Amino acid sequence: MEQVHKRLNAAFALSVFGMALTIFLMTVGPTSAFWDCGEYVASCYTLGIPHPPGNPLYVMLGRVFTIIFFFFKEVAYRVNLISPLCGAFTAMFMYATVVRGTVAWMGVPDTSWKRIAVYVGGIVGGLLSVLGITFWFSAVEAEVLMPAMLIIAITTWLSLVWYQSKDPNRDKYLILIAYLVFLGIGVHLFAMMAIGPVGLFVFLSDREKL
Repeated sequence: MEQVHKRLNAAFALSVFGMALTIFLMTVGPTSAFWDCGEYVASCYTLGIPHPPGNPLYVMLGRVFTIIFFFFKEVAYRVNLISPLCGAFTAMFMYATVVRGTVAWMGVPDTSWKRIAVYVGGIVGGLLSVLGITFWFSAVEAEVLMPAMLIIAITTWLSLVWYQSKDPNRDKYLILIAYLVFLGIGVHLFAMMAIGPVGLFVFLSDREKL
C-alpha cells in the first residue's frame, strides 16, 4: 500500500506541476511588464545591479535564462519564464505539503474515500494556492516574488519531512532549511518570512531545540 501511495502521489504531484505550468505559460507576458520588471530584465541581461538591497541570485538565474532560451527573440520573455517555472514548482510543493499533512492525520490512503480526500485535497490546495489573482499576477512576469515563494514552499514542506522523519540524523533537514532561507536573501528578503513559522513549528515539535 505504501508503494501504491508513493506512485500515485508522484503522479499527482507532477500533474499539479504540469497544470500550473501550462496555465502560467499560456498567460505569461510576451515582453516586459510595468513595475520593476524592466529593471530586472536589464539587470539580468547585463549582470547589473537592481535597486537596493539587490537580488544577486535572481540576477544570475535570469542571466542563465537569457542564455539557454536564446531562441526566443524577446530577452524580457526569456527572463519572464523564471516566474512560471517557479510558480509551477511552488504549486507542486504546496500539493506535497497538503498531502503529507493529511496522511499524517488520516494515515496512508488505503481506501477509496481516503484517496479522494488526500489526493483531491492536495490538488485543490496546490492549484488554489497559485491561481489567486495576486500570485498569478506575479507568476507571469519578471519578478523576484516567485523564486522567493518557491523557497518558502520548499522550506514548509521540509519542516514536515523533518517532523515525520525517524532518522536520528533528521536535523540535516533543519540545516538545509536554514541554507535555503539565507540563500533566498539573494532573491528577495521576502524569503526570510519562512524563518518565523518554521522555527516556531520546530520548537513546538521538539523542545530540545530551544
